Amino acid sequence: MVAFILGGVAVHCASPLYAQPPKVKDPKWQYGLSFQVRAAAEQNFTAATKKHGVEVYRDENNNNLIYISDTGSIAVVPPK
Repeated sequence: MVAFILGGVAVHCASPLYAQPPKVKDPKWQYGLSFQVRAAAEQNFTAATKKHGVEVYRDENNNNLIYISDTGSIAVVPPK
């Protein structure tokens, strides 16, 4: 019984510690990049050279830049 009462008091006193979290902002789109990447054996860029795309977003919560490639790779770069 004592443990039940102490648990109720602890939850009542701790509830202000777990108040509503701050509003999380959505990432903001910054750039769309498109570029070609040739293999080491390719001497020049040709029509067969692979093309890739990368989207860049700014995380409005901490100003990190988020790079997402068309292959699913993700990189996060902190601000200076």
